[in-house]
Amino acid sequence: MKIKLAGLFVIGYLLSTSVLASLDSQINTMLRNGQGVAMYKSSATGVAVISIGQGQHQRGNVAIDIAKQEATKNLLAFLKGERISATEQAMTSYRGDEVVESYYSKMRTDVNGAIKSAYMYKSGQYDGYQYAAVIISERSKDISQAFAGRKSNPMITARGFASMRHGTGKARTLALEQALRNAVEQYGGVSIASKTTIENAGRYRSKLSAVAKGVVKRYTISQEGKQGKDYMVEIAAEVVEELEGGAQSIDAIKENLGRPSFYLAIQDPRLEGMIKKILIDSDFEVTAVERMAKYKVVAKVDKLEMPMPAMPDMMGLRTTITVNVKDKHNCQDILMVENDPSETIEVSASKSLRESRSYGYAVDLIKTDFTKAINKHFTKSFQEGQKVLVALAQFDRMRDVDELKECIDSLPLTKSVSVGNIENRYVVYEVIYLGNPNDLQMDIMKKSREFRLRGLRAKSNNTGIITFKF
Repeated sequence: MKIKLAGLFVIGYLLSTSVLASLDSQINTMLRNGQGVAMYKSSATGVAVISIGQGQHQRGNVAIDIAKQEATKNLLAFLKGERISATEQAMTSYRGDEVVESYYSKMRTDVNGAIKSAYMYKSGQYDGYQYAAVIISERSKDISQAFAGRKSNPMITARGFASMRHGTGKARTLALEQALRNAVEQYGGVSIASKTTIENAGRYRSKLSAVAKGVVKRYTISQEGKQGKDYMVEIAAEVVEELEGGAQSIDAIKENLGRPSFYLAIQDPRLEGMIKKILIDSDFEVTAVERMAKYKVVAKVDKLEMPMPAMPDMMGLRTTITVNVKDKHNCQDILMVENDPSETIEVSASKSLRESRSYGYAVDLIKTDFTKAINKHFTKSFQEGQKVLVALAQFDRMRDVDELKECIDSLPLTKSVSVGNIENRYVVYEVIYLGNPNDLQMDIMKKSREFRLRGLRAKSNNTGIITFKF
């Protein structure tokens, strides 16, 4: 049956007692039967799809997020399909007169795509697991009429859930945060990338990443309260793609990227102070310790002194400033800006005054382009992932190279990983990572325990490349 998806999903008509009871009954039946996805139909929703995901984690709020993402992935797989590939291999060899046989099987499933208007309806515990129920509905006649009267004030209803384990206050805050995230996902859609691998019917690896885009402009809390062992907050939120004036929600993006910092490698003290002021005024982090920085700022000044024949006591100065920013995690340039020197000429008898004013003209010319380029880079990194270089040194077996690749690839926020050339027991992996690169080293170390990487440890260096060795 073909599902007609609403541009925005309003759950208002689901709030009647009879509809809620019917939905709860359907969800309880699905939980008892171990059913992940089911069709549902009512006069309020029209045709709908209910998807249930499960999660287990020692931190209750993490379990809720895992369950919600799993439900969204199942919903996407139901609507758009799932790609499955399988490999089987049998080998026979001889050890002396003894026949040695081995069997290997591997099955992999992939789900990739974007889904919009999925509504997180419920969360709770069942059979020792946290579960989340996500619903998507066709745009029924009643809901169409509701939209017609709300075009001037487009609000989205969204729910958030949090574990009550650490008290009501913290649960309420976390549930509100999740409701805000869910509102953004309903409005702008959420891109899902999922990969699950099963080897020899035993070793199971699954990763799931989700990226959403949008800004909550304003919201009100419509209802809240305890539901079982969780706390629920429901909001009505107005979500937009950009804030007024076209400004992106760069603060939220910077937080997601770990508030990356800049190190200034600038020889000219006057220019260093001016560039530092631009960064600080634009709320970018500046550090005096190079190894703590993600970005390295290199800038140079070309000054041209010009005599003024008509004014023998005067000299003119023309200044060209070039600023280059390098990403230490992948050793690449992310931007370069340079001013037009013809607009920086300052004439004065005082050398100090000439430099101060000419520098100022040049910095003013590059300031807007410089900050815009940084914000654009941050936004692209958040949406598409960041390229991070990871190296393995002093390894003895090619198996170690493959195991580390699988380890990195299994991390939930790894979008892709490729292996470079191997030379002198040294190899570099190019990783596209959706999270904070500063966390990647620790995440790999923790995950390595699940792979044949005994003795793996991090190697200290100042190159920006995350390096491991045995």
